Amino acid sequence: MALQRESLIQLAKATAKASLNPSVSFAFGDEKLSYEALNSTFRNEMNELAKDYRSYRNNKNTIFELIEVMLTEVLPPKVLSEYGQFADVRTFAQGDRPIFYQKISEASKARAKQFVTKVGLAGRYEVFRLDGASLEVPTSAFGGAAQIAFEEFLDGRIDMATVYDIVLEGMDEAVYKEIAKALAAMAATMGAPGSTSKNYATANGFVEASMDKLLMIADTYGKSSILCTFEFAATMLPA
Repeated sequence: MALQRESLIQLAKATAKASLNPSVSFAFGDEKLSYEALNSTFRNEMNELAKDYRSYRNNKNTIFELIEVMLTEVLPPKVLSEYGQFADVRTFAQGDRPIFYQKISEASKARAKQFVTKVGLAGRYEVFRLDGASLEVPTSAFGGAAQIAFEEFLDGRIDMATVYDIVLEGMDEAVYKEIAKALAAMAATMGAPGSTSKNYATANGFVEASMDKLLMIADTYGKSSILCTFEFAATMLPA
């Protein structure tokens, strides 16, 4: 006898979360199960929903919903783990404008402290305004598709987590290329002829003085990270 709909959804969510970290046991009901056990239980329940064509026809909307639930559980954590170091990642509803609100920078806080001075009890005070801002980010869509015979999944020949990983790996590569383009465009703008930006430096190799100067500037805006190839990182040795 198949589980009830709500229990099936909970099982799908638990199986999807476990696929992100197969070496850890996950709670389902009063038990702690491994990914293999959860996946096997989920497959058995899907077999029950589609044990013959009539059952599949009656339960196909539930089957599709369970697959969607699994994707919804897998995709956001994957995105955050991959791109959280580059950007503030958020989910917007269909039709919502993707507006991001920038946090107040450390540089703005430092400037604000300069307005705190000794004053008279009934004096007039200088005021400051923090520089938080908002911006709308233009978006584009990336998509991928994978197809397996439903019978292959039911028979255990193909795991849904494998399919998700292949699609997400392809999306990772596509998004990383867009990130690289954005970083290159930003660097080109800061270093364009006639630019007076102090946030940009170029050299044929690692120059410690230039890197130290850039890090000091970056640290005024918050915690900085260095993104580079392994080969370049190997040359970043103190004098």
